[in-house]
Amino acid sequence: MPVMPIEEWIEEHSSEGDAIWYVKRLSGNDTGLTGGHQVGIYVPRPIAFELFPAIDTVDKKNPRQNFDLMIDSHPASDVSQAKVVAIYYNARRVPGETGTRNEVRITRFGGRQSPFQDVDNTSALTALVFRAGKDGQVRANAWVCESVEEEDAIEGLVGPIDPGKAVRWSRQQPVGPLFGRLTRGTAPAAPVGRMSREEIPAAWINNFPSGQEIVDKTVELFPGTGLDPDKRLVRRRDVEWEIFQSIERAGSMETVARGFEQFEEFLKFANSVMQRRKSRSGNSLEFHVRHILGEEGL
Repeated sequence: MPVMPIEEWIEEHSSEGDAIWYVKRLSGNDTGLTGGHQVGIYVPRPIAFELFPAIDTVDKKNPRQNFDLMIDSHPASDVSQAKVVAIYYNARRVPGETGTRNEVRITRFGGRQSPFQDVDNTSALTALVFRAGKDGQVRANAWVCESVEEEDAIEGLVGPIDPGKAVRWSRQQPVGPLFGRLTRGTAPAAPVGRMSREEIPAAWINNFPSGQEIVDKTVELFPGTGLDPDKRLVRRRDVEWEIFQSIERAGSMETVARGFEQFEEFLKFANSVMQRRKSRSGNSLEFHVRHILGEEGL
């Protein structure tokens, strides 16, 4: 159980004048769902540098600052009290470095035992409340929502938070800046796999790709290697369906918009679409299972 009801927690932490709130929905990168190398809570640089001014430097690579975090929503967790670290990955700005990263993340939550690294919490509304003590050390309290009621309570204070967005809130500045596209496209507001016409390989517009090609694209967009095989399979099937529909829309919309002079033409077109969907449904599972078995060394 949480240390207190969410309403009391909000009242306690919003009444303090020096408290700075950072509220977002956990992305796939945050929780490790996507299997990428960027695991850890992404924090926009303006907020991070306000909280941790010492890391706003290019004099050394990847400056960092430790701080104490209490996860009040999950006090029974073995890692509810953690010494976490804010790291500025600054390779893009450091002379002589060839890296491309220029972002701040909070890491070392304690692995999968932490609600921050639980892939099932992807998209969960999360609030981190920071304050600096008299010793200058930053401390933080956090709440990872587990219900719609908890999310409604927090959004009642800071306003609606869509996936891929975040807000800074404080009593002195209750209408804080809204930050968008937080995850740099890896976990956008649109579902993973949904592509615009420009993002689809040109050759796929006129010649529908094979099932294996679509599955290969699925794995490229969603590695998901941090998930167990069953969850990985389910999520990849969802991503693959988004890709399939994106290609289908891009390749068929011109024909649909142009219309049909004969009813038989319409039936022929509709039948080809349905047959392609049936073929995809029949082969998709086999392709995915084969790929995952290979990843598991089987």
